[in-house]
Amino acid sequence: MKHCDWLRLKREGENICAALRQQGYQCRQHSRRLSWKVLQEGHTYVLTWLPAPVGDWNLLPNYTSPVRQQTSEELISFFASSIMSARSGNLDASALNFQ
Repeated sequence: MKHCDWLRLKREGENICAALRQQGYQCRQHSRRLSWKVLQEGHTYVLTWLPAPVGDWNLLPNYTSPVRQQTSEELISFFASSIMSARSGNLDASALNFQ
């Protein structure tokens, strides 16, 4: 991966975390990685960039319990909106419909 690509992805991840913080989540970046620990109400997730062949952001882990699955689905929906906004440069958390 080129350094300019890494910097772009890092900025994208920081923008996503900024929007998450506005929604009450805590984000902590893992050093030297394109991943962030996302915390809220005892739930812990990792937002990470998966390189080729996936080449996209992913939320780990994927749980199957009903409560955590609903939370995961809400976060994934929010991440999808945030990622599209971050890539277009128009990240505005108030415009995102996250419950």
